[in-house]
Amino acid sequence: MTRLKDRSASGPFAKLICDSFEADLLPVLRCLVASLSTADPTLWQKATSKSIEHWGDALGHPIAHRLGHLVIAVYRCREGKLELQQPWAKDHDDAVTDDEVKLITMLHHMRRDEVADARRAVDDLTFGIMDPDVIRAGLSFATRFSCGRQGQQRSTGAPKLSVVS
Repeated sequence: MTRLKDRSASGPFAKLICDSFEADLLPVLRCLVASLSTADPTLWQKATSKSIEHWGDALGHPIAHRLGHLVIAVYRCREGKLELQQPWAKDHDDAVTDDEVKLITMLHHMRRDEVADARRAVDDLTFGIMDPDVIRAGLSFATRFSCGRQGQQRSTGAPKLSVVS
C-alpha cells in the first residue's frame, strides 16, 4: 500500500492509505460527484474521458461505468450529502475530504475481500445505513477490479460463448 500519490505521512493525505490504482480513482470520482451536485452532464463525460486517458479503452470505460453506479448509490443513500473536492479546483489537488477517504477506504477493503473492514467502511460512509445498492455497486466494482492474492486467476478455462434468443 502507498499513501495517495506517494505523499508524506503528514498533511491531509495521512488519513488515506491506498494503492496507486485506488489513488488514481479520485479524479474520476470527483467528476462523477460534481456532475450530480452541479447537474452538469458534461462532467460525467469528463469522468469517462479521464478514466480512458489513464487506463485506456478496455479498462477506462468499465472503471468509469462501475464507479458511476457506486457514486449514484452513495449519493442517493446520503440524500445528496456527499462532499468531494471539485475536479477543476487546482488549489485542492493536495487535499482530500472525509467523504473521499470513506469512499476510497470502502473500495480498498472490498477489493481485498476484507469483509469486516469493508462492512465498517460501508457503515461509516453511509452513516449506519447498510444500503444494499451501495454494497452491490461497491462489490461489483471490487469484483471486477479485485486485488486479491498474487497470481490468482479468475478463470483458467476457455471463454464460453452462448447464444441468447
